[in-house]
Amino acid sequence: MDGNIDASFLDHENKIGLEICIRDDDGTFALAKTGWHTDVHVGAVLGLLLGLQWFIFRIGFLY
Repeated sequence: MDGNIDASFLDHENKIGLEICIRDDDGTFALAKTGWHTDVHVGAVLGLLLGLQWFIFRIGFLY
């Protein structure tokens, strides 16, 4: 499994877009998730946190 978390910032709207993609061991696409959050300053940290939580939930790992 491999995961990528990307963010796009819209300063003029004070928003951040989040993109999460998970691939299997062969590099084949498995899952994806996108979302928007307000407050650019908090968005990057939230993106990482939400991405990791979602990844853990989807593949069945426990905290």
